[in-house]
Amino acid sequence: MKTMRFFWTTLLANAVFSTLALAADIGWEHDCTNVRDWYDTKADPSYQAKIEQAEKDAFKVTQCGADTWGKVAFVVKDIDIDKTPILEAKVNQVDVGSAIKVAVAPLDWSELYVVVARTSADGVHIGDIKTATGWTGKKSFNVVLIVEGKGKSAFFSHFKIESNQQAKLD
Repeated sequence: MKTMRFFWTTLLANAVFSTLALAADIGWEHDCTNVRDWYDTKADPSYQAKIEQAEKDAFKVTQCGADTWGKVAFVVKDIDIDKTPILEAKVNQVDVGSAIKVAVAPLDWSELYVVVARTSADGVHIGDIKTATGWTGKKSFNVVLIVEGKGKSAFFSHFKIESNQQAKLD
């Protein structure tokens, strides 16, 4: 009986440790249940896109400026690029005749690095921030969603910045 109790206690302890270890490999996560702290044309008209809560767990980004593309941005802070270089975006829908890109930019907007290449497909898209930027260590930066197509929209439902190992497990 003691052997069986030891077995189950050890198994439970290992499961809890594994779960905690995996959770530590996520640098940032957003479940798209709100648009708070996202920047769009309300913050800066040059963004030429608006963000709105479209569903309980998804938001819509719509191009709305004079150009044929627009962007919204979210500031993430103190991300360890060496530990968590992978950016993952879940796209629920992209309008016909539209495309999206996911990029990152330093806080001063001196550069824009595309991490997830231009696509019109829904689904989970993954890119490597470290490879795209050459950054190392801890960084604070903008996560930038770009929607192409005059008046076109895309729906997003989840974002993560995570380790390579975590991305393979999802």
